[in-house]
Amino acid sequence: LITWAYVEFLTAGLRQPGELYEQSLRTQIYQHQYFIRKFYSKHSSANNHLIGEMAGLYIGSVVWPCYKESPSWQTFSKRKLIQEIDRQIEPDGVAKERATEYQLFVLELFIAAAALGQAIGDPFPKEYWNAINRMITFLSAISSRAGELPLFGDGDNAQIMPLPETSAQRVRTLAGLGNSSETAKAPSLRSGLLLWGQAPDEIPLGCLRETDRNIQAFADGGYYVLASDRGGEEEVVIVFDAGPMGLPPLNAHGHADALSFCLTYGG
Repeated sequence: LITWAYVEFLTAGLRQPGELYEQSLRTQIYQHQYFIRKFYSKHSSANNHLIGEMAGLYIGSVVWPCYKESPSWQTFSKRKLIQEIDRQIEPDGVAKERATEYQLFVLELFIAAAALGQAIGDPFPKEYWNAINRMITFLSAISSRAGELPLFGDGDNAQIMPLPETSAQRVRTLAGLGNSSETAKAPSLRSGLLLWGQAPDEIPLGCLRETDRNIQAFADGGYYVLASDRGGEEEVVIVFDAGPMGLPPLNAHGHADALSFCLTYGG
């Protein structure tokens, strides 16, 4: 659903309205949304799967509001996303699955849905955007100047749009979203799509907390960062993992990283 929504977004001025979505594809889009609403992930699977499903349902219902269920799908998925960002994200911005690659994945999903809501006049609440801000702050704190992340937990490079860029470039884009000057200095296709063509200062992210301090604690998530010469040639970043093993009850993606650390030098 999200992939087709971006196709619609990027090609809207290149074809006649409705040309691409006649017959089978129109049916497929309906069936995807119907299935998500009826069989969305519950219980131990209500983790990043659920966030992805609700982001897809919200984006689908906004981009194709042509089905009788579209208004209720939009309302339901928005409510669930607001609930899940509170349930699955710690107060310090750490995703409770505690896997750095999934931190990136759910961050993209939360942003894409809320940025689309902002664009159409269906804004998500300030508390939701504050949680995204904290997620980006954490991401900035644990990443090196080159965009390298400690590989805590597992990962499969899950992302809402596979683009021709390295993982480090993706990290730098996401970490820079809360800094409008950084995004303006190095605009990317990913940030443009995540924000649905809006400028970063049109998104109510607010100011990120400082990420250039030498000691940072994310006690709710269980991560601690020591750094020096942030962003410089001699940068050293050490990230300690002292957190629990992922999101209960399944604790998926929380592999045996407990009490490990990752050190980067000069990126």
